[in-house]
Amino acid sequence: MTEPDTAWVTCICKRYLFWYYWLMPGLSITFTDDELERIREAAARDALSLKAYAHDVVVSAALTDRIADIAASVAARSQELNERLAR
Repeated sequence: MTEPDTAWVTCICKRYLFWYYWLMPGLSITFTDDELERIREAAARDALSLKAYAHDVVVSAALTDRIADIAASVAARSQELNERLAR
């Protein structure tokens, strides 16, 4: 196995960073003063910036929803088998 060309790797990294910081879609969310204060406090407890904390919470919630959907799908597909095993 040969070593990757460092110039090529650097070029790919620069393109990714450009894409990530300049072309990634953003999201503006409006909070009440009380909500924003609670979010700031939670971010501070986790030693995260507000942006990083909001990102982590949103992604975690989306993944949790997806996991629940998958579990429901598996349960529906295996319902007959589970009923037979329960007898």
